[in-house]
Amino acid sequence: SILVFAKHELRTFDQVLNRASNSKFCDQLLVVLDDQHLPEVKEIAKKYHADIYVKKLDNFRDYKNFGISKAKHNWVLLLDADELIDKELADSLEKFRINDESSYRGYKIKFKTYFFNHWLKYGGVYPDIHIRLFDKRHSKYKHIVHELLFVDGKIGNLDGHILHYSVSNFKQWINKISLYNDLEARFLIEHGRKFSIGYLLGKPIKEFIWRYFQLYGYRDGLHGIRFALM
Repeated sequence: SILVFAKHELRTFDQVLNRASNSKFCDQLLVVLDDQHLPEVKEIAKKYHADIYVKKLDNFRDYKNFGISKAKHNWVLLLDADELIDKELADSLEKFRINDESSYRGYKIKFKTYFFNHWLKYGGVYPDIHIRLFDKRHSKYKHIVHELLFVDGKIGNLDGHILHYSVSNFKQWINKISLYNDLEARFLIEHGRKFSIGYLLGKPIKEFIWRYFQLYGYRDGLHGIRFALM
């Protein structure tokens, strides 16, 4: 099952589903929409004959576990609506589907992150590695804000990349940050975190120095400094 989460990603969603619906490795295309999704996004999902569900995004853990529970097959590949499968990964998925008798219960996949349409190679961004193909019988997301997939068993690696078209303009960035800010702020308040002026002023400076200098973000040129600043 290929599971895709979406809300308003019109820029990439059609292409994401076009690649994900490849019959060489996809037996079920499943789309979970946030209840605030754009109607056009749902129409794109219908075009690819996806199984469509709508759920309010209260937190990422429960949202993703809900989607996984709707998968018809044991093995699930999870994508967001701005994440494309590249050709090498498509070949790997096809091989896996033909011969999935390995002892692994999950697979790590490398990400290429595109920031303002530029592939970031530095600043701690590449290679960004996540478990995205997994046996749902032995896997579950935990933690509300910075959700993590826990897999009970051995983890392997797949060749190829997921191409993550993260942010192409400032409006997208503000929308994304606002969502994460709201979820994390509620989480911190519930756990007794207090406001600190020192943290407010010091953390951004520390983050910039870490990403731009220590992790060589300057090697990405203008995009590297923009990423570190933002």
